[in-house]
Parts: sequence; C-alpha cells; structure tokens
Amino acid sequence: MKDFCRVYSADVAPLEDEALFRDYFTRVPSWRQERISAIRHPEGKRLSLGVSILLTRALASAGIDALSERFAVSEKEKPFLPGHPEIFFSLSHAGTKALCAVSGFPVGCDAEAVGRGTPRLAARYYAPDEQALLTAETDPDRWHFLFTGIWTKKESYLKATGDGLSRPLNSFSVISPPEGCRFFDLAAPEGFRYSCCLLGEAAELPRPEQLSVSL
Repeated sequence: MKDFCRVYSADVAPLEDEALFRDYFTRVPSWRQERISAIRHPEGKRLSLGVSILLTRALASAGIDALSERFAVSEKEKPFLPGHPEIFFSLSHAGTKALCAVSGFPVGCDAEAVGRGTPRLAARYYAPDEQALLTAETDPDRWHFLFTGIWTKKESYLKATGDGLSRPLNSFSVISPPEGCRFFDLAAPEGFRYSCCLLGEAAELPRPEQLSVSL
C-alpha cells in the first residue's frame, strides 16, 4: 500500500457554472466546505472547490471515504488524517489549475504559473547554486521556466516536510536536494510548472502517476 504516489489535476473553469459548483460542493468534506465558504472571491472559491474534489477522489483511490473521515491540522497548519497515519496528501492551485497528490510517503505538490519570477526574488529566496543556474541562462523564456521549476520544487518540499513558511526558502537547494527527498517534474499545461516531492529512502520512492480529471 505504501509504494504509491498519485497526482490528480484539473482545470476549474467549468465550475463557473453555478449548478455544477453547487453539486460538487455537496460532495466534498465539511472542513473543505467551510474553507470554500470563507473565501470571498469567486475565482478563489472555484480553486478551493477544485482541490477539494481532487482530494476526495485521490483519497477514494486509496480506499478512504473523505466524507466520513476526520481531518486534523498539525501545529504548522498541515492537514492530515488521524485515522490513516499511513496516508499523506498535498494540495495546490494556480491560475485555473488545481492539483492534489496522495501517497504512502510524505508528499508535497505545487503548481505555479510561469512568468512571475524576477532576479530580485531569486536573490532573496534562492540558494547560491540555484542563483548561479539562473544567472547562466540568457534566454528570457528559459529563465522563467527554470525559475518557476525551482520555486515549485521548493514549495513542494516545504509541504512534504510540513515546515511551510517557517523554513526560509534559501535555506536549502533543490539542485543539491536535502537528504531523504526526491523531486519530480510533472507534466503541466503550457504556461505552468507542476512539481512533486516525496520524502523517504531514495530507492523506495515511486515516480508519481499523473491523472487528469475533467470537471
């Protein structure tokens, strides 16, 4: 059971249909309903519902009924399943894209739109070898592609460890990864980067299986 990792993705644009939104809303866990309801902007609500739908499906693939399970939050605000300590999950969204990873290993995933990076951000948040990689790149499009790939890996690592923003992004490098983790570049729509991080013995960590969901 442990040797798996699945990453679900979806475009939430169809949730602009109010009837479809309401229908899906009734089929996600109550704690996710509360988070969705607390969001003021329609775009944010759709993204939150999108990752909630993916979470429900991802957990179902692991034999877990998300609607009947109790969820809890760690001291660092990472949600988990007290009744299933052997299952880990992670959520992310960007633009109109939603992403959810589930695994038998600690897992983090991240989705970001390409094109928001700047040299100033790299100097502030990236490790020296990551900055060097970007400095050596002269093609603007390739630079942004690399910048976003580094960013999504960093975010996925912090989600997998549960450290979140309590650990500085420049305190580690994804080019020379911390011991006990493995990064994966995932297939993503044009203009986006998706990454996944798994924690454990390198030889045991499986390559994520990607599944696209149509809403």
